[in-house]
Order: sequence, then C-alpha cells, then structure tokens
Amino acid sequence: MISSLSLGDSVGLVQRLSTQCHVSPEQAQPLGLILSEVMMNAVKYAHPTGIPVQIHINCDRKPDGSVMIEIGDDGVGLPDGFDPAKDGGTGFRLIRSLASTLGADMKIESGCLGLSFCLSMPASMCAPVQPKAAATH
Repeated sequence: MISSLSLGDSVGLVQRLSTQCHVSPEQAQPLGLILSEVMMNAVKYAHPTGIPVQIHINCDRKPDGSVMIEIGDDGVGLPDGFDPAKDGGTGFRLIRSLASTLGADMKIESGCLGLSFCLSMPASMCAPVQPKAAATH
C-alpha cells in the first residue's frame, strides 16, 4: 500500500506478525479492508503538520487461542469528544461493520501520543493452527 500510493518517506511501518496468526480466507478479506482503512486514516490524519507517520502492526495468538491484531500510529489521536462507537465517516462505519462481521471485539485507544485499534477475534472464529510436519530422516 505504501509503495502503490507513492508515500515513500512519509510513512514508516513496523510489523510484528506471529506465524501462529491463522485466519480463514473468508476472514482475510475483511481484515485486509480494516487494515487498509486504518492505515489510510493514519496517513491522512495522524500528523496534520505533515511529518512522517509511524504505523505499527502486531498480530499474535493468545494462550486462549484468540487472535489479537493491533494497528496503531504515533499521531495526534482522535479529536476531543469523538466517540469511536458511533462517530466518524464512512471509513469508521466500515471498520465497525467489518469487525462485527468477523465477531471481533474492537478496542480503540486514543491519546496525544497516537491512536491504536485492537481487534480480538475469539478462538472459535479463528482458523486452527496447523501443526508442523515431523521431519523424517
């Protein structure tokens, strides 16, 4: 996305993705749309002065089998009085709708040091982790 939009030096991206974060093909599309929308919002709104935004993406499987996906930035956060459960434009409505479709709990934390979207998908909604094949000699 960063290269296709020619964002170059205006976006830094840090990824920490566990190999245990398996989702079904049906879940991959809405997750990709959520990720895309959150990243575009970060690029557009995180730093109104135009300084480069740092975006981090983390994905990990928790001990209970749920998958936790966090997408965050180092920007100015949401405006005062903004209610992520009901405010926002088309993008926020899309994010909320897709998270609901996935059966994911969504938690949004906003402050002067950034904005973070956390999606928690219950184990029952996640693709099972495939065991590694045993090596044969």
